[in-house]
Amino acid sequence: MKVECIICGDYKGTMSFPQSPITKECTHFPTACLRCLRKMLRSELERKQWEDIKCPECGAVLQYQEIQKFADDDTKKKLDTLIIQRATQDDPNFLWCSSDCGFGQLHEGGSDEPIMRCNSCSNLTCFQHKKPWHKGLTCEQFDEQEAASARHKKEDAASTETIKQVTKPCPNCKVHIQKNGGW
Repeated sequence: MKVECIICGDYKGTMSFPQSPITKECTHFPTACLRCLRKMLRSELERKQWEDIKCPECGAVLQYQEIQKFADDDTKKKLDTLIIQRATQDDPNFLWCSSDCGFGQLHEGGSDEPIMRCNSCSNLTCFQHKKPWHKGLTCEQFDEQEAASARHKKEDAASTETIKQVTKPCPNCKVHIQKNGGW
């Protein structure tokens, strides 16, 4: 007997489908093939919180065990990593990688050892500043540089405002000028 997969539209033998409901809440025979179900779980985990993943047919929410039952090995590992990260992210020594690789970890050195090397992508992150590591600068030097940069931005903004108030663009070349005499 062949059954049509609701996701890919292919007709497949019943052994290509889950042999039991996808979730405890499902009251229907699964009509999403195992291959498509695995792809869907991988895709959903990229876009959503794992607690928001639902049956593609009835919308029942999948529990951890149900995701693990149907997911491929990479998706299972990713799910476990996400759960561990969520459980540890409230720890004061937890830090997200500054490279946006989506990985976070506990940094045992804390603020005493400010450089954290990401276990996923090897990117260096400053534990104190929660930013990419400031190579060649101590945290104190980085703070001074940031303060100086903020002062320069403030001064530049003030200068720009003064230029707007006391100058006009030249009708010919459009350069801002201050008329101080002449016709």
